[in-house]
Amino acid sequence: MCANIDLLKLRYITYFFIIPALSVGFSFCARVGNPSGGPKDKDPPKVIYTDPENYSTHFDARTITIVFDEYIKLDKVNQKLVISPPLAERPDIRIRGKGIVINLNDTLRNHTTYTFNFGDAITDNNEGNILVNFSYVFSTGDALDSLETGGKIVDAFTLKVPKDTYAALYDDLDDSAALLQKPLYISKIDKKGTFALRNLKQDTFRIIGLADANGNFRYDPGVDMIGFLDTLLILDPKRFAPVHISPGDTSAAAKKKKKYAGPEIYLRLFLEDVEDQYLKSNERPGDEFFWLIFNRPTRDVSVRLASDTTRKGWFIPEKFVKGDTLGFWLTDTSLVRQEKIKVLVSYPVLDSTQRWIFTTDTVTLQKKGKGNIKQTRARTAEPSPPPVKKAVIITSASSRQPLELKHQLILSSATPVQKWDTSRVTLTWLQDTLKNRLPFTLRHDTSHLRNYILQAEWQPETKYQLTFFPGALTDIYGDSNDTLLVSFQTRKTEDYGNLKLNLKGISGQTIILLQDVKGTLFRQTIVYADTSISFLYLKPNKYKVKAISDLNGNGKWDTGNYLQHRQPEPVSLYSKTLNIRANWDIEENWTLRFKL
Repeated sequence: MCANIDLLKLRYITYFFIIPALSVGFSFCARVGNPSGGPKDKDPPKVIYTDPENYSTHFDARTITIVFDEYIKLDKVNQKLVISPPLAERPDIRIRGKGIVINLNDTLRNHTTYTFNFGDAITDNNEGNILVNFSYVFSTGDALDSLETGGKIVDAFTLKVPKDTYAALYDDLDDSAALLQKPLYISKIDKKGTFALRNLKQDTFRIIGLADANGNFRYDPGVDMIGFLDTLLILDPKRFAPVHISPGDTSAAAKKKKKYAGPEIYLRLFLEDVEDQYLKSNERPGDEFFWLIFNRPTRDVSVRLASDTTRKGWFIPEKFVKGDTLGFWLTDTSLVRQEKIKVLVSYPVLDSTQRWIFTTDTVTLQKKGKGNIKQTRARTAEPSPPPVKKAVIITSASSRQPLELKHQLILSSATPVQKWDTSRVTLTWLQDTLKNRLPFTLRHDTSHLRNYILQAEWQPETKYQLTFFPGALTDIYGDSNDTLLVSFQTRKTEDYGNLKLNLKGISGQTIILLQDVKGTLFRQTIVYADTSISFLYLKPNKYKVKAISDLNGNGKWDTGNYLQHRQPEPVSLYSKTLNIRANWDIEENWTLRFKL
């Protein structure tokens, strides 16, 4: 029997090392000819020999040899090979003949099952056929661990499959283990977001999903995305029976089997909001105006005059849409005339224990130039500052761009408005040569300092004129507008489509978002119970509908926090892409299910 085994080894050694070498020598004498043709090879490489044998026990080798039935290529094997448990020192891997040789550079743990999963790193040399998820498994102990689990990982907000994401198990149950050490077991998700962790020991684990941005197999808050279970994962053969599928088994019987045993796990990845805040730059583009630009949307920022820290009411603040930029309009003419103004800017930053504390920067604001910040920081491109010195009105309607039905008409002032005199504003609609007055209301857009919303009952395919006479508005500097005439028209109803959604499964405040396929938001509404909603006058396009379970009722999606055990707010995506066509109505039924 032993002699037969030795002969078998000799056969593969000859096949693996000697035959390829001889073929190189003979190739110099071979006559050049044309290939004979034949059907295209569609089969991936097959493993015909491993040394030591795959799934072996009492493993103590330093070199692993894997031989295939054809020449192979390795594609980014150092990135795609997932070793579980991870090794401190990556092995050296090289191609030799029709196989690969793995030299281990790390000391292996006793009584431990190791899995080398190659993902899609192995392809044949000619056609690029992929050997998917080939695993080489061995144990340094008496037996192979045989328990398995698996599931799916998605981005919590988009519900898409994130790239370079792993499922990771820790037998250290402390929350900080994910931040301080590499996992005991790890598996990379496939293109569908699914993962399978196999050859696991009987134990209790903490499991996370990790989008490892820097490849260190540790969780870095604010850099990596993470998902976690609210409970521990207990793997016990008494609770479920292991299911084994041989590698490469594509038979019908194998497809009917579960790919993993035990509970199916669903993890939602999120990026924690732990980025530190700092003041990037400042600018005073006009005498009356300056802005402060932060690296992220601001929170709890205070600005004081360095010369009089208790002084109040010397500016009117303005927050821009991006949220990382704050504008300040000077209301004191003595400050407007000053060439330089020194201010103290206080805002929260994270200390070494990740607690928010306040810091203060001293900023010098100089007319029509950049000020100085104690720390030198890069500035990102920002939109041009609004013009000053005049009371100027800008509208969202023009003769070149039709006003969309059901859209609001936005009026923007170049400077903050002190008062409106709507008796000096007229809105008319044109019928042949007649001008008919149309009533309207004007209200302040509380989310934008210099924006106002003009509301009226717009009719389809109608021409309008909006006239601002002198004195229609007066800004905080006492300037008023000149005469302004704006002509515009609306589209006809046949240019639009309509969508009606019949919603079920609503429990509590829920945000319904209408987006295009790229994720651009078009409409948003909030519902509180099962209902029907309509999105009217939609431009022809392809749309997706998303729902957010707004658990804290703040009207937006909130991310999670790993150490605080706070999951991100659940999101549900309607399965269909809705093709809205002109002059067409669509009605859809949607029963919401938020998967946790």
